[in-house]
Amino acid sequence: MISNHALYQQARSDLGRWMPSDEMQLASLRRRLEDRSISPLQRYELGSFLWCKSLVQVLTRLKKIRAMMTRSIYKKKGEEKGKLLKDWMSYNYQLYSVVYQSVLEVALLLTNEVLDLGYSDRQCGYGTICDNRRVKAANILPPLRELHRTTLVHRQGKNLLVHQGKSIPLPKSAKLTASVDFSALAQELGTGESELKAILDEFLTLSSRKKLLVQMEKECREVEARVVQLLDRLSPQYTRVHSYYEQ
Repeated sequence: MISNHALYQQARSDLGRWMPSDEMQLASLRRRLEDRSISPLQRYELGSFLWCKSLVQVLTRLKKIRAMMTRSIYKKKGEEKGKLLKDWMSYNYQLYSVVYQSVLEVALLLTNEVLDLGYSDRQCGYGTICDNRRVKAANILPPLRELHRTTLVHRQGKNLLVHQGKSIPLPKSAKLTASVDFSALAQELGTGESELKAILDEFLTLSSRKKLLVQMEKECREVEARVVQLLDRLSPQYTRVHSYYEQ
């Protein structure tokens, strides 16, 4: 877990010297950053822990979304369970795709804060951060590039939903189909054709969900590993900058 990483623990410990633990919620941290009476050191500690905690929250949310997709769907009379499952999968996958891409965005904000680059939140784009000489000098580029590559798979989906208002399609690898002569099979089994189609649709959807869940679990592990690599590089930089503010 990212919350056990040395950088997260150190930032929390430094902040805990003057801020009670029950105030270390994201909303409270953001409000305190607007307080002009705090010192530059306190502002640095606040910002660093804020984005560390935000990373933890984003990664935790990814896992929760995946867990939500496993929940059973209760259909009302006349509704097809296969269609309900597809809608439920689509809803959760769209949410998952947007949150997955935000891991990189939060990581860039954390890099800006820990290295004390001085950019506003709006300026913390991938190109801006990677072109910074301090980022290059601290050898932060490799883990950022790996994280960028890892999240690239969901960038187009987020653009479709957020900027174009279109639904994010389920990945092709998770879509299963079957070629069946329903009329002949229904006669052979002595059942209705529509009923047979509904049963097969539900089966294929459940199989697709299982395949998608495996893919999501793999992606969650990969992106968390990339975040750990980034934190490993940022940790000594946090110590260095923090020492400078303590002088």
